[in-house]
Amino acid sequence: MKRDLCYLRWAMASSWTLVWAVVVLASGCGQTSEAPPKAELPKADSRIVVLPEEVLRAAGVKVVRVSREAFHPHVVASGVIKPDAQKSVMVRARVAGRVLQVLSDVGQRVKAGQPLAIIEGPEVTAVLARHRTAAARAAASRKAAERAERLLELKAMSRAEVETRKAEAEAAEAEAGAAKQDMLRLGLNPDSAASDPELPSEFSVTAPLAGVVLERTISTGLLVEKDASLFTIANLSRVWAVADVYEKDLGQIREEGDVEVHTDAYPGEVFIGRIALIEPALDEASRTAHVRIVLDNRSGKLRPGLFVTVAVPLRGASEIEATAVPAEAVQKISGLPTVFVQIQPGRFELRPVETGREAHGMVEIRHGLHEGEQVVAEGAFILKSELLKGTIAGEED
Repeated sequence: MKRDLCYLRWAMASSWTLVWAVVVLASGCGQTSEAPPKAELPKADSRIVVLPEEVLRAAGVKVVRVSREAFHPHVVASGVIKPDAQKSVMVRARVAGRVLQVLSDVGQRVKAGQPLAIIEGPEVTAVLARHRTAAARAAASRKAAERAERLLELKAMSRAEVETRKAEAEAAEAEAGAAKQDMLRLGLNPDSAASDPELPSEFSVTAPLAGVVLERTISTGLLVEKDASLFTIANLSRVWAVADVYEKDLGQIREEGDVEVHTDAYPGEVFIGRIALIEPALDEASRTAHVRIVLDNRSGKLRPGLFVTVAVPLRGASEIEATAVPAEAVQKISGLPTVFVQIQPGRFELRPVETGREAHGMVEIRHGLHEGEQVVAEGAFILKSELLKGTIAGEED
């Protein structure tokens, strides 16, 4: 009896221990990881930057008044710069062989006809031999036909035999012409090849147009197959900005008129283009359509792969006025848009703002500024660096 009572007490204690463990485990499982800290600006007392006038002048800091600007309602979409397909070409191997030398690399500007690589292949020797044989046969047949004409005049050969000689000469000429075309296809010069006593096995891969080498897929010693891709060359004087526009906006955009293109690579600079194509098919996953915008790029600033933001005007919408500042005045700090407001000469306050439309190098300010206030339009990054330097120093103290 006593032993049974002890066993009962042990079982009850074990049960309570198990229940407590389950409660602790459940409470632990219910805990969630802390949310990532929100982006925050420096504290209010750390948002003031003071710089001497001579420093501001040397840094090129300029202040402008907040004004009202006209904005045309538009759809904003993200895109990427791509080469104009009509001005780019993929250079392929005309024959199979081994790469002896690579003469051009990615980023290099090349002229039309400039050698890009040298390839050695047995087909080159075969083409040269066939051309040389065909050219010799054509020359001999031509002489035989001319001799037959003279013999006909002397009545030493029949008309039928003369016609046979002419037919043989024409066939030989056709064969020589085909062999010459094979040489030209390989980029070989028939005239120089005819004067060379040897039969080389090398040929040069040349650029079909002037432009920039965007891609190189070969290296010295590599074996390449016929029609293998070797280089990609593009003339970048004109490029495309391909933007993804959501289906809900497609019916609103205006296909004619200027389209503004912006990129973080050149803050405050606006590139103007025109819509060339709105692709008819939508991407099933993103529900967007590619909108192709043609841009003049003689400056060379817009490089393939560069991310851009495009502002496509809306159909039938009229311009509106809004408070605006130059695009360069807006600085991102902790991921938030801000501007530096001049409160006294040489004394500036960092102020968060809410931005809106962007056009002609100006950015709409929806909240945070009033017309007539003065903001730093040029050299704002100098004040940003000074502010962040002071903030870091304060944290270390």
